This record gives sequence, structure tokens and C-alpha cells, in this order.
Amino acid sequence: MPTLHQQLRSEGFNPGRGHPGMETNIMSTFTGIEIASRALRVSQNVLDVVGHNISNVNTPGYSRQTASIVASPSDTAYDVGSSNFAAQIGTGVDLASVTRVRDAFIEQRLQDATGNQSKYNTLRDGLQRVQDTFNELSTDGLGKQITATFNAFQEVSRAPEGDAARSLLRSQGENVSRRFRDVLTGLNNIDDDLKGQGAIILGQVSDLAKQVADLNGQIHITTIMGGHANDLEDKRDQVVRQLSDLVGASAVPEHDPRGNPTGNVTVSVNGFTLVEGSRTNALPSTFAVQAGVPQLTDGTLFIPIKSGIVSGLIATSDRIKTYKADLNTVASTFITEVNAQHKLGYGLDGLTNRAFFTGTDASDIAVDPAIEADLKAIAASSPPLAGGTVAPSNGDNARAISDISKKQLFGNQTIVTYQAAKITQLGADAQSYDRQASNQDKVVQQLQNLRDSTSGVSLDEELTHMLQYQRSYQAASKLVTTYDDMIQTIINMVK
Repeated sequence: MPTLHQQLRSEGFNPGRGHPGMETNIMSTFTGIEIASRALRVSQNVLDVVGHNISNVNTPGYSRQTASIVASPSDTAYDVGSSNFAAQIGTGVDLASVTRVRDAFIEQRLQDATGNQSKYNTLRDGLQRVQDTFNELSTDGLGKQITATFNAFQEVSRAPEGDAARSLLRSQGENVSRRFRDVLTGLNNIDDDLKGQGAIILGQVSDLAKQVADLNGQIHITTIMGGHANDLEDKRDQVVRQLSDLVGASAVPEHDPRGNPTGNVTVSVNGFTLVEGSRTNALPSTFAVQAGVPQLTDGTLFIPIKSGIVSGLIATSDRIKTYKADLNTVASTFITEVNAQHKLGYGLDGLTNRAFFTGTDASDIAVDPAIEADLKAIAASSPPLAGGTVAPSNGDNARAISDISKKQLFGNQTIVTYQAAKITQLGADAQSYDRQASNQDKVVQQLQNLRDSTSGVSLDEELTHMLQYQRSYQAASKLVTTYDDMIQTIINMVK
């Protein structure tokens, strides 16, 4: 019966060369040199990764990188003349890859939380500006000015024949009119600022989307070549985070039909594709609100913006629209009620049916020009008896106008209590958003800490790796020296 050795020879196998189709290596001293060389290169590469991590310990958005080390493919050495032919001999080490350490779930949660944080911060800051515009705690607050106007009519009712009380009333009418106009102007200015800021931010969104598209292209090339574009991916994540901060955008990795990652990400805003591969789409720019949800629209397409600064800007603008409507309601009611009663009275000049205010709402309220020209036009007196004349001491109509402050014009609320309730609601809204912003700050900080614990650089850990691979490098260097001495011995023997 032929031996295994003979059978292999009959199949064309030469133990000194190897089996057909198998990698063959006649192990020698030079093999050891190659093993040591690989160890040196890998140790150096890992030390480079450690150095890169340490250098970027304070870089925002940087993800710690790790080197994946594997044993290089073994060679098969054959013992010539022996049936024990198949000895697997290791060839050293290879650097398989350098990859980022990250948790995609935490990254997505951090993106979402950042968008909500920006929304509530924007709402809080916007409503603080609105509160400052009303400035109700000051002596110039609108509620105090309305009350002061009714009080001025009360003073006229006590001394209707004198110019002092009438002059004070006219001045107070000018003050309250100016205050209505100033508050409305302030609200309009804030609203204009919000829309202007939104236009600037949407321009930034367009620029950031182009950056993502450019990075997609670069990362895609590296990915299809089998590499990892770690630093470029970190940079892209940072840009996506900025988009989330601005418009609540989110990114999803793209895969080819076989399910392999292409390196691209698709960035979307609530179903609207902002970036796909190397292509970008522009968001519409007009503010709108539907069913309480902030939207961007071009008149046909409506895109919900549920988080981010732009969402806060739209929501604040919508709130201001409500505050302006409430302000105009108070102003128009104030004008209508005072004028209706004033027209029933008589001035010291004996004339009647004159308004105290002109205008229709907070945008154009003013003291009537007739009163501005002549204090006698203030209709402080009730109608005289038939055939009689206006008594200079009659202040009944001025008193009736003052009593409007007690009328329940808004359900069970007077004009002053209604205005106070609206300011209270404004304060409650501002406080609510301040509380939500504070809570969201804590959520973002917690998630950032989670991200840092996973993806952040630990100097202690990196220093441990540095010492570990420094020793490996030194050992590999000693191995090279040893093999060099062996080769020198062989050369000297040949000589």
C-alpha cells in the first residue's frame, strides 16, 4: 500500500514546492525578518492612531478611533521527505482597519434633543423680547396707561370747568395712544426680525446641505474602495448636527441594492429630502402654521418644521400674531367705548357728537384733532335740559366715560382685567418655554455625556495603549536585530 507521501507525489505534489493551488513558502530566516517588519509597521500605525486620538481630545464632534489588528494569513511549510507535511506557520500581524467608535442610537437621540433645545431656546428668547416690549411692570405699561386715562376722565368730572384737568386728560390720551402704537410697532419689529433671521438661517441650511453633499462624494469614494473615511464622517456628522440645530434635520445611511453601505447619508426634514447623495434640494422660505405645527411653505408645498431654531422662529412669529390680535382688540374696544360715550356729551363750546380718539386699532389710535386744538372740545358734560345751555360745572359725561373701566366688556372681564390676563398668559408662556429650554439643556448634556463616554477620547486609556504598543515596537525592533545577527552568521559561514 503506497504511503501518503507517495500518493501526494502521484497527484503531482512536490513536498518541497507545495500542493498545487496552495500558497507555498520555504520558511527561512528572511521570513522572520518579514514577520518582525510587519510587527514594526503595525505598532507604528497603532501609535499613529493613538497620537491622532490624543491630538483631538478637545476637538468638537471627534469620535475616538481604534485600530483593528488581526493575524496575517499563515503560510504552509512542508517537511521534504516526510508524511507530516502540513505545518501552518504564522506570518505575523496585519492592520485590518481603523474605525470610529460611535453609537448611532445615541447620535440620533443627541441630534433630536439638540433640535428641541434650539426650538425652546428660541421661543424663550422671543417671548422675553415680547415681554420687554409690553413692559407691563414699568409705569409706562399699557394696562397702567389705560387705567390712568380713565382716572384722568374722573379728574375732569370733578373739575370740568378748569383747563388743568382737561389738559392732563389730553396729555394722558396722547400717552395711551402712543403706548398702543409703540407696543404694536415693537411687536411688528420683532416679527420682522424673526422672519429676517429665518431667511438668513435658511441660507445657512442651503450651504450646509451642499457641504454634506460634497462630503458624501468624498466618503463614497473611500467606502467603495474598502476604506473608512473616519475624519470626514466626523465632519459630516457635525454638519448634520448643525442642520438638526437649525431645522430639525436627520440623517440616514444609504445602502446599495445588496445592502452594503455606500458611504452616503440621506438628510431629510420631516419627509422632505434635503440631501441625497451629491444632490441637494432647497427648503421653501415662507412661515406658516397648520394645526399648531410650524411649517415652511412656498404656497403649495408645506413642510413641518418640528424642531430647530427655525421651528422656534415660526412658533414665536405665530404667537406674536396672536398677541397683536389681542392688542388690537383691546385698542379697538377702548376706542369704540370711549368714543361712543364721548359723542353723547357736550363740550364747553356747546357742541356734541365728537369723538375723543381717532383710528380703529393700535396701529392708528390718536387723540382727535379737535381736542388737540381746543380743550373745550372735551365732552365732559351730559346733555343740557331742553332749551338750556351746558353748565361748565357739569362733569357727568366724563364720569360716565371713567366708569367704562368697570364695564364687563370681555365676558366677565373689564378692559383692564382682560389686558392684565393677556399679559399674565404671556408671562406664563415665557415661563413655560424657559422651563422646557432648561429641561432640554439637561437632556442634551446627559446625551452629550453618554456620547463622550462612548466616542470621546480618554487620555488615560490612550496613554495605556501608547505604552503597550511602544513596548510592542521595541520588542519587534529587538526581533529584527536578532534576525539580522542570524543572517550575518549565515553570510559569514558562506564566506
